[in-house]
Amino acid sequence: MSLTKKIDWMDWLARNAEFLSPEAISKSLTAFKELYNFEDVALRNAFIKAKHMSNAVITVGSLTTQASHLTRTDDVKARLAILLSIYEPLLINDLNLEKAVQPNQQAVETLIEIARLPDTFKRALSEVENGEARLKVPVYLKYAVRCLTSCIRSSQGLKKLVGSPVGFTQILEFMELTKDEEI
Repeated sequence: MSLTKKIDWMDWLARNAEFLSPEAISKSLTAFKELYNFEDVALRNAFIKAKHMSNAVITVGSLTTQASHLTRTDDVKARLAILLSIYEPLLINDLNLEKAVQPNQQAVETLIEIARLPDTFKRALSEVENGEARLKVPVYLKYAVRCLTSCIRSSQGLKKLVGSPVGFTQILEFMELTKDEEI
């Protein structure tokens, strides 16, 4: 099966995520990642440099942008976590990354918006109880920062982050407040 077809699975997964269980989505993502054995350097580099005809990254990016404009209810946060978990492995591929950071796409801007910590959350994170923050960083925020990290591998993505009036300082603040090694 071609790389385009495999990446298109991720397109289908993102478009139909609301009809699937989190377990089914997780299994699908794991299967996709295992296809390219991201632990094997040669296979990982082959995936990074691979050429394909899929536009899945544009679809997933568009769905993520749409979800980011909704009020952040628990359902929307869960949807963002799912979409960003699908987006993350797609952005590893250089061609997908190039498509995502094109001027007509809003990947970096959307990810900056998603990664913005609400003031109430900032205060709660700064409150320490028994040496640990009282709140854990929501999964969707972790995925947003990971996706943004992938985007700034490209010069266009880095320009968008640095050119944003809040992007770079917001990400630094996020890292300082969360102190989450997983990110």
